Amino acid sequence: MESRRSGWGVVLLVTLLLGPGLAFAGQAPRIGLRFAAPPNGTTVEPGQTLTVIVEPLPGVTPTFVGLLSTLFLDFRKQPPFIFAVTIPEDAPLGPGRVTADGLDARERDLRAQAPLTLHVETTTPVTSIRVTDPPFFIATEREISVSGTFADGVTREITRSREIIYSSSNPQVATVTPAGLIEAVDNGTATITVTYKNQSTAFPIKVDFKKLTVPLDIKPGQRRKTINLDSGGHVRVAILSTSPFAASTVEARTVKFGPAGAAPELERVQTKDVNGDGRPDLVLRFRIQETGLQCGQPTATVTGRTFLGDQITGTDTIQVVGTACRRDRDRDRDDRDGDDDEESDDRDRH
Repeated sequence: MESRRSGWGVVLLVTLLLGPGLAFAGQAPRIGLRFAAPPNGTTVEPGQTLTVIVEPLPGVTPTFVGLLSTLFLDFRKQPPFIFAVTIPEDAPLGPGRVTADGLDARERDLRAQAPLTLHVETTTPVTSIRVTDPPFFIATEREISVSGTFADGVTREITRSREIIYSSSNPQVATVTPAGLIEAVDNGTATITVTYKNQSTAFPIKVDFKKLTVPLDIKPGQRRKTINLDSGGHVRVAILSTSPFAASTVEARTVKFGPAGAAPELERVQTKDVNGDGRPDLVLRFRIQETGLQCGQPTATVTGRTFLGDQITGTDTIQVVGTACRRDRDRDRDDRDGDDDEESDDRDRH
């Protein structure tokens, strides 16, 4: 994905152009600029020159404004801040973000209140497309890169073009996002097809990962695994390590808990020994209201993946309580009492 990596070179160059005052000031940039033209979401052709106008917000007097983008860069040292920029002929197709930074007379950092998004697309006919190094095996996910050769002789990256379509022959094995990210679902094989305008290409993939059942401890250290549905708080869940399995190999962002697949709070992930066996366990926190747990549910399950792509599943017993659960119990008791009354009436009639 060369065009994406090149963005860092652009950042470095603009940093050098704008100087240390903008790049390394300790204070947070002040929102003081806005894009007046073109409209956000404008579609542009490779090779097209367009006018970008940056204006100060009320009360702001910029003395320097620079444009930063993976498509182009430019700067002005005095107003008006009007830029005539040209989209490169070999620019990657798809969305490109443009930001504006600047300085005021006191050398305070300025920043545009929102970036400008330009969509690079072309009407030039495409003659062929290809996937660069298509993956034949995935365990978790894999990003692909697609390029197209056009009638003007230019090869452009088209991975994120609005006109590209990705599809999987077997979504139960693997899916593919509009940005070209293949995501493994289950073991098996599938064919990924890429279509751009009147050109298509396809390649096979195989998904192969282990399925591991891991020990789980909901509310570790507590004998009663009570979860109150009326609570707006959290429930702690520990994925336990064993002799052959290290809980630290689980990728926390992939973990889901409960019927609704609640995601953990990633900033509060802990690795600690919760059961005293000398092995570090993975402790996660989930918002109760996001779990989808129901009254009467006797167990709860965690799913996720390791960094190697292995799929994990763990289950522990729970007791779900709350106002709704009490209503359910009262309703069940009334139903049973009604049944007893009917049986008594039957006996009396006989």
